[in-house]
Parts: sequence; structure tokens; C-alpha cells
Amino acid sequence: MHFLRCLVLGLFYLFCGSSYAEEYLIQPGDELTITIPGEEAFSVPFTVNRDGDIHLPEIGRVRVAGVYEEELPLFLTEFLANVYRDLTGLDAFVAKKQMLIFVSGYVKEPGEYVIPRSATIQTALQYAGGLRSGAQINKLQLRRLDTQIYFDYKSYLDSGDTSQLPRLRAMDELFVPASPIIGNVEMEFDPAKIPDSGDAARDNTAIKVFGEVKSPGSFSFRHLDRQIVPFH
Repeated sequence: MHFLRCLVLGLFYLFCGSSYAEEYLIQPGDELTITIPGEEAFSVPFTVNRDGDIHLPEIGRVRVAGVYEEELPLFLTEFLANVYRDLTGLDAFVAKKQMLIFVSGYVKEPGEYVIPRSATIQTALQYAGGLRSGAQINKLQLRRLDTQIYFDYKSYLDSGDTSQLPRLRAMDELFVPASPIIGNVEMEFDPAKIPDSGDAARDNTAIKVFGEVKSPGSFSFRHLDRQIVPFH
């Protein structure tokens, strides 16, 4: 069966010519449309998962990442012919060219996202809810397989020069580091919501103390007259 498939594909390439090599390669995140007349199970789109697979009815997982779009109908025929007898009306193509990426680090909503194939670094950050306060935007990282690409996102924001930003590919991970000046622990709090328990809770001129202290609250400011002793 494998030999037969290779033979058929070889003849297919021969008749299509060398321009076929320039066609689109299917990648994780792409949305495929597969139609077989009379089969309602194929009325829904199929999204290529992170492993490069789609799940076909009655067939199961089929690896399609790396297959040329024009080859897709012939490629799927080998699998579908084991279950479906009449495949004369089979059609398959990429309905939406998308890519699966990962955004991690100092963003508001880190996670896995399926974005348009033409999407940029800015688009990826928008999908992740944007940068968090304290992100070190001059040292963003794009992790691709065993390679790390560092780039200065602040320089892009200052200049608007998009050539300074790397282009995204499927399965890339965009990592946003935290600035070293924020410390090891980040706390979000609103001083106005902290209950006052000091001796000047209702005094607008009081000093408010909060954070990692035993007794946060508002305290009156008192000037203490003390004799200053010179240090010898």
C-alpha cells in the first residue's frame, strides 16, 4: 500500500510540474474543509492540532502537517478508502490559513492561541491580553525549536519599524520576561481599600502604612524633639 501511494504521488508530481513545490504546506493551527457527498460527519471544519494531526470520523488521527494543500485530497483518499466506498466527490483544502503559537511570561493571559497566518508579534500580544506592568519589553524572546531569538520590542514601539520584529511561525513560543527591578514577588493592591486601624484613620493628613508590616493603617505624624548627639 505504501509503495502504491508513493507511485501515485510520484506520477502526480510529474504531471503537476516543479511549480508544485511552491504551494502551501499545511501546519498546526490550519482549519481544513473536507467534504464527501452524503457524509454529514464531514460538515464541520477540522483544525490541525499541535501534533500536526486531525481527527477523521471512523478513521481517527491522521498526520497532515507538512502535506501540500494540493496533495491533500489524494493524501486523505488512502485513509478514507478503508471505510468509505465512494470517494469520487472528495474535496479537501485549507479553509483558513492559521498558526498555533504559545505566549508565556509577563502577559495578562498566557496560553496557547490559534492566530491568522499573517499575524505579527503585536497580534500575538493582543491575543494574550497585552503586556503586564513590569514587563521587560527590550528583551522579548521568540523560542523556535532549539533556537532563541531575542529582540527589542521597545525599540519597535519608539520607531514603528516593523522590520525589527521577527516573523512568527507555527509552534513558536513568545516569551515576555519580567523586569528585574520589580523583585521576586509582585503584589497588586489598592491602598484605598485597606482597612484603617491606626490612631488617625479619619485624618486626611495622616501617613498611611501598608504592605508587609504587622499593623497596616493610618497614623498621625508627630514631630519628636530629640537632642542630637554628635558622633565621635
